[in-house]
This record gives sequence, C-alpha cells and structure tokens, in this order.
Amino acid sequence: MKKIIVAVAMVSILTAGFANARPARPDPDVNADGYISREEAQAQARSAFERMDANKDGKLDKADRDSMREQMKAKREERGEKLGGHGSRGGKGGLAMAEADLNGDGALSAEEFVAQALRYFDAADVDGDGRIEKRDRKN
Repeated sequence: MKKIIVAVAMVSILTAGFANARPARPDPDVNADGYISREEAQAQARSAFERMDANKDGKLDKADRDSMREQMKAKREERGEKLGGHGSRGGKGGLAMAEADLNGDGALSAEEFVAQALRYFDAADVDGDGRIEKRDRKN
C-alpha cells in the first residue's frame, strides 16, 4: 500500500524542496476510469515538471527551489500563517533528487524527472498491468 501512495505522490517525494510551493495537482485519472495509467502518470509528471521549472530553463535546480520557496513564503504570510520550521517536509527530497539525477549535474532534466516518476509508478504497479487503481491511492 505504501508503494501506491509513493507512486501517486511521486512529484512530492522526488522534490520535497518544492513540496510546500507546488500548486494543487490536477486529478491524474484524466479519463475518469478509476485507474491511473502509466501514460496518465507520465503526463502528470511532465506537467508537474513544467509548473516547478520556475525559470523555464528546462531543469529543476536550486534556483527553482529557492523561487518556489519564496513564492510559498509570500502566500503563507498573506494568509497570516506562522512561518518558521526546519527545512523541507519529510527530509527525503535530497536523497530522492540525487537518485533521480542520473548525470550527476545537480539538477533534474525533464527526462530524469519523468523517468524517476515512472520508476515509482512501476514499483506501485505490482501486477504489472500498467495501471494503479485510483481508489487505492487514498488508503
């Protein structure tokens, strides 16, 4: 069950530094058939990458993380939320990002980002049918 949750939350897990700054994600079950297909997961990952690439340079790096954090900080201040804390939520984002950074350049390309998201999806697709039941991701 944890693998399914991880697969659906692939974007958050991959980039915990972006977690507080990401806008609401669209429903990955685009065709509303009750399943998230590998193709739907891939499309969601590409869309998430485009949203998170704040400076539109084709990679997710420190500049993007810093930009997203500043945007989120401003929104939290606007809402009157208490600011503070110790870094990103979960603490595993750096490790997951390093794992996804296949060429070791310190940034994630769209290809690296999507490939890592699909690795999470494939791990959750235990029966190998190319889809995950949407209802399972909420458990």
